[in-house]
Amino acid sequence: MPKKIVTKKREKKEKKSTSSVNLPPKPTRSMSAYLFFCRERRLEVSKTVKSLGEISKELARLWADTDANSRLPYHDLAAKAKVEYSVKVGEWKETCTIVKGSGAKAEKRQPSTRAKRPPTAYMLFCSENRASVATDEDGKNLGLGQRTKRLATMWKDCDDTCRIPYVERATQLKREQLDSLIIGDKK
Repeated sequence: MPKKIVTKKREKKEKKSTSSVNLPPKPTRSMSAYLFFCRERRLEVSKTVKSLGEISKELARLWADTDANSRLPYHDLAAKAKVEYSVKVGEWKETCTIVKGSGAKAEKRQPSTRAKRPPTAYMLFCSENRASVATDEDGKNLGLGQRTKRLATMWKDCDDTCRIPYVERATQLKREQLDSLIIGDKK
């Protein structure tokens, strides 16, 4: 009996197909007023013009020449289509949450109970000094990148005497977290 040759791509496809959830296709977007107009007029324009590009240009010209009152029926059709689309999307989202939420994997997922890491000395320094670097000399608010650069240069310019309180507080927070983890394990 000949051996079955399985490539890596085929293995990945087989694994993917068994593990993925089959979701229904998302509904197509609703048509705009212009598209309703084009759908109605395309046949008559295509009789006079042959190429697809010229048909599109002629339809765009006709739409531009149409006054607001003549466009109202198309806008009404578009509004109805938009409402129908939003209803279909709502139904689709409900079925997706039902499909995604079912199965063994969904029951196993739980929020992470892992403890948050304590802040470093630099992070404590930044949280304490962030308000002081929020604006520049002119009083304009700085962006996140500019604030971060200023805080980094301030930290770099600090000597050891300036950094000691932040380092001590960071080590204290780290020690407290370790103690709480040890006590939690003993229970």
